[in-house]
Amino acid sequence: MSLLEYSLRMNFSLLFKQLISYAMEFLNQKSKDLVNVFTNNLLSTNRSFNYYVNWANVDGYKGFLVEIHAMDV
Repeated sequence: MSLLEYSLRMNFSLLFKQLISYAMEFLNQKSKDLVNVFTNNLLSTNRSFNYYVNWANVDGYKGFLVEIHAMDV
């Protein structure tokens, strides 16, 4: 085993141990604390679901209903 391979394995091993440690710390928290972490990390935005929906195109699928029903037969 070369020095590079050994170094990579040791770094991966340390990284994996640290990841497991963080996961266990996360899992041992109370649900109220987890909710607080979640809400504190939310980004504030003024965009509601209406921002992402083009309501003019919502009824655009109705022309395809005949084709969709024909596929069900």
